[in-house]
Amino acid sequence: MLAPRFALTKSDLVILSLAYIADGDWQPLTEDVALKTILRFFALCRSEPEQIVFDMYREMQNRLMARRQGTFEEIQLAEPFSEFGQRNLQALAVAYAESAEERVKKQWDAIFSAGWKEKKPLELPVVCLGGAVLRKKPRLCWPRQIDTSCSGQNIGTNTIVSA
Repeated sequence: MLAPRFALTKSDLVILSLAYIADGDWQPLTEDVALKTILRFFALCRSEPEQIVFDMYREMQNRLMARRQGTFEEIQLAEPFSEFGQRNLQALAVAYAESAEERVKKQWDAIFSAGWKEKKPLELPVVCLGGAVLRKKPRLCWPRQIDTSCSGQNIGTNTIVSA
């Protein structure tokens, strides 16, 4: 593992913690404390929780990549790149916007119901194929399972980049 180029801020660590919780990794917290942490975060949001969730995942992904604490593929294994976790936190944000705590608890129970770990999809990092950085031709990036439906809109997944 490489040394990071800069340290994460306290805000980064909060966002990272929320990403871990939404991905189902809330240890050493209890599940109840993890849910209360999510609810507290939404209560502190000054704007739409749904937009905040989208923005925080995008920002955290960018910060982790900018730190360069591993390879491109290794960094993408972090929770802020998990589509599963982002979908979960988005669903909880929508529930919170609709009716705050009660709906969030129901959504949480639906997401993390019995057997959820077995249903969690395997997520593979984006792999870039191409040459030198100064190359004029575009480089195609896709998950190793080679899903060629690249849209460039998904966070941390299918993307087409130019060199």
